[in-house]
Amino acid sequence: MRHTICCLYFLVLLLFFNTHSYAQNKKQKYIFGKMYNPGDTLVGYFEFDTEINSNGQTVWYKADINAKRHDKKFQSREYEAFDSDSLHMETFGTLPGPTGNVLIMIPRIVNGTIEVYYYNISGWGIAGIGRASNFCIKYGNTRLKLKKNKYKEILKKYITDEEFTNIIDADNFEYKMVPELIKAYNLKYASSKPSVLSH
Repeated sequence: MRHTICCLYFLVLLLFFNTHSYAQNKKQKYIFGKMYNPGDTLVGYFEFDTEINSNGQTVWYKADINAKRHDKKFQSREYEAFDSDSLHMETFGTLPGPTGNVLIMIPRIVNGTIEVYYYNISGWGIAGIGRASNFCIKYGNTRLKLKKNKYKEILKKYITDEEFTNIIDADNFEYKMVPELIKAYNLKYASSKPSVLSH
């Protein structure tokens, strides 16, 4: 019975991905910045397609903004992070797909000891699948999706200060309050960022 349910879940997701794509918002215009992996940096102009499907997220690249055509097209998961003057994004496994979470780049909304990343997929969800968990967090080299049904448990693995764990445990602490809580935590522990390569 359990095997049958898992198979049905897989088939529903497969059908869902093959017939739908999802947008975080409007397609972005070209923005100057750099894509990087350890030992590999690509500098130029990038356009991010926020239409997400089972293959992930497409990026178009130009070395020269005045060029009529893009120089290359690739999936954002091929790189670890993107930086520009006003935007930092990193790759996370976000939405459930037929063979695992779909890897896409999403923007950072809180910087500090614990970083918060956010994605907003319009029209996402079928029979409750993949709904509402919009935050990802990064601590040192650890990156993970902050699942809505386990967010308090996950937060307390990284936040042990009693002042903040009491807030997390409170009945009126909601998922949408996570960024503000982490902002306050980061202010208190501004000098304790893990010693790792910071982008």
